[in-house]
Amino acid sequence: MLLRPEFSGLELYGGFVFNRSNGGVNVPGVEYMASIRGEPKPGKVVWLPAGDTEKEVKESKTPDRPFVSVSKNRQLLPEVKEALTLIAKNGYTLASGHVVPEEALLAFREAKAAGVRRLIATHAADVAGKMTVEQMQEAAKLGAWIEFDYRNTLEGGRTDMMRKVGPEHCFLSEFWTKNGPPKEYAGAAGVGAFAAEMKKRGFTYRELEMMFKDNPAKAIGLPVSASSSGN
Repeated sequence: MLLRPEFSGLELYGGFVFNRSNGGVNVPGVEYMASIRGEPKPGKVVWLPAGDTEKEVKESKTPDRPFVSVSKNRQLLPEVKEALTLIAKNGYTLASGHVVPEEALLAFREAKAAGVRRLIATHAADVAGKMTVEQMQEAAKLGAWIEFDYRNTLEGGRTDMMRKVGPEHCFLSEFWTKNGPPKEYAGAAGVGAFAAEMKKRGFTYRELEMMFKDNPAKAIGLPVSASSSGN
């Protein structure tokens, strides 16, 4: 909302993440996002915790600090289910954040049952939520978009994962090259070089167009303009 007036003609959207700084699994926080005026509505995505998950906290340098739970005994917590109902009601996208794969898939199944139409497997090949190819494929069958990060997509067999899941289910994001601080972003030239490298690895123009443009738009409910298929 603050940036929109500064960048007229550029569509900008935000979201709400269930981290401790936002009150954890904060149903009133999602309600507040839904109440914000403005067209188009500025909020698009609700993330499960990212940075404050149990696994991340227990494996951190401060393992005794509080974490945000989303499930117990393989069942989503009641407040998470309540949040899913709100996400569905307001047409938001549910993103898995950094929860472990089993919790992500549990949340995706419950979300579909609650009527949530769009899902994102956040950083699917990385951090606490690292998924196997089989888990990515299961998430894709549930309708989730599988997110890969620019900074390391060319490493660790991630392009092979994309092939096995299918580019039509994947998208690329977070175009930064170094953690920093501050983070260093690739810029237009860097992104172009990355796309060229992906082309060398056998991805067609149409597949790259899907992963760079079409699928990210679909993942947050934006219309995708018709485009010609390329080689």
